[in-house]
Amino acid sequence: MLAQLDEAIKLVCPIDGVSGDRHGLRIDFRKDATVDQIAAAKAILAAWDWDAPEPVQIDQETLLSQLAADVRLLRAAVELLQSR
Repeated sequence: MLAQLDEAIKLVCPIDGVSGDRHGLRIDFRKDATVDQIAAAKAILAAWDWDAPEPVQIDQETLLSQLAADVRLLRAAVELLQSR
């Protein structure tokens, strides 16, 4: 979860990183961060859903295999509909 928060904040503000946990988090802002960027980073932190489920990681080979299976099912469905 901390890695996703780090990535989200880096989209709006130059930081070296985040550390800690939901009860005590530290954001290491870079010196070139503007006041507006820091405010945006703090807004992300304030809105962060610590109870959200971790994103599912899937490798490219598994994803392509699942997509190929879906395409086969769709083709079979189209053929069935066309044969009626």
